[in-house]
Amino acid sequence: MASGYPDFEGGKRRVYNTADWATDVGLAKAFNAFANNQAWNGVASLIYVVPPGKTLYIMGAATKSMASAAADAELNQMCELIIEDLPSGDDLWWQGGNGGVGQSFTQPIKYDAGHSFILIARNKANHNCNIQVTALGYEV
Repeated sequence: MASGYPDFEGGKRRVYNTADWATDVGLAKAFNAFANNQAWNGVASLIYVVPPGKTLYIMGAATKSMASAAADAELNQMCELIIEDLPSGDDLWWQGGNGGVGQSFTQPIKYDAGHSFILIARNKANHNCNIQVTALGYEV
């Protein structure tokens, strides 16, 4: 893991939280995926394999779901957000919501080198939706 102070004005007089430090030294990661006009159970997803010698920490994730057709806009836009790990196949975090859902983690979700971070947003409405998913973290 890197050490020392980020090279910023006044940095040596400041205590950094991990997320701020990772951003300041260029280790922050942002993951995004989207899929339009997804029927029930359709997904927007991504897979990221952690490189050798690195560890990925996920600090938060969010998704949103919007009706594809204006006629469906007043209906419930049910969706779910899932964070998985491979090779274990474990669901590490899951949450559902109406129109979207998000969570920041006080304890980050950790992925060791060689593991795959899988981020999935799934449409659970009974009509087609446009869905987007985002996760933020850092890699050291």
